[in-house]
Amino acid sequence: MNKQIKDIHDYIVNLIASKKLCPGDRVPSGEELAAAFQTGRMNGHRAVKELENEGIVKRSRGLGTFVSKEVSPAAIQQFLNSSEKYIHLLYSFRDDLIIHWNDRTISILESELSRKGFTVIHKEYPDIDTESMSEFIQSLNIAGSSGLILFPEYAGKLDEMLSHLEILMLYKSDIYVYNTGHLIMPEMPLNCIALSPYNDGFMVGRILKRGSRRNIYFLSSRSLEPKWALDRYHGIVLGLSGEKERPGVKLSSKIAEMADVIRKSRERICVVTASDRDAVALLDMTAKEGVKCPENFELISFDNNPNFRAYNITTAAPPVEKVGTILGKMISGNHFQIDDGDTIKMTLRSGFIERQTFRTKY
Repeated sequence: MNKQIKDIHDYIVNLIASKKLCPGDRVPSGEELAAAFQTGRMNGHRAVKELENEGIVKRSRGLGTFVSKEVSPAAIQQFLNSSEKYIHLLYSFRDDLIIHWNDRTISILESELSRKGFTVIHKEYPDIDTESMSEFIQSLNIAGSSGLILFPEYAGKLDEMLSHLEILMLYKSDIYVYNTGHLIMPEMPLNCIALSPYNDGFMVGRILKRGSRRNIYFLSSRSLEPKWALDRYHGIVLGLSGEKERPGVKLSSKIAEMADVIRKSRERICVVTASDRDAVALLDMTAKEGVKCPENFELISFDNNPNFRAYNITTAAPPVEKVGTILGKMISGNHFQIDDGDTIKMTLRSGFIERQTFRTKY
């Protein structure tokens, strides 16, 4: 059967499995289903015919089509377990809005779900207004969507969508949110996997403490305005705690001024940048002035952006592969057996990759 027929077929099966249609209830006609799915009438009729052939529905001439009284919940569930299920993933298709971690995470996620019989369908975020969101959620319900994943992107659509919970809750299956640590999650019945900029900062602070670094700067070209930058800074400060003479962390928001401090300093400086972009800008500027890293100063960054791999930056690296694997297991139920109504919320820590710009030992 083609995709349109299968979508209609699976939609009816899911209604029966969720007891929204019970034995003896009338099933929408082929014409009604075709109109709802915006496809040809023949596809609607063929979907109903397929359900009839499987013994799931019975047609009565002149009266309509009804859920078979002989169909058992166990048979429906067995059919659902053996059939392909669709997971819808929302993110941006625009290159300037895609977070660089997402491609690798999505690739791992799709592989994990494919082994469990799921197909991932990519969707652009809808316009964030009441009418557009309601229509979008309803279209997913009609398509028999088995799960909805909300991925972050630079436009902030994820943040906006979560602010319309009353509409989001119209979705009939489970919702999964991937939070890179840029937002505070409201209390809601959603599954969530999150990264923690604060924990990442704490890890870097502990590394600096063990290495007895004293002259430390935190560079963020956007000051501490983004939540993730502020969290990384506070994490570093806490990570350095526990000593009577705790080293301070000086703040800098101007790359040129930071480069000037490095050039003039008689002491060895360690700079922690809020992002890889700040790290690259600083390395480029100091190199033009003949100041080398790590000979003249040390540098640690976050993100592990593959676009800047040539700079060999020591970094706190987000566990992008692990996110994809665990999201896949959340959705497929593998290793996460939970009761109806329960949700899974998990925070993952980054790893530390030591490269040229910083060595844990001098």
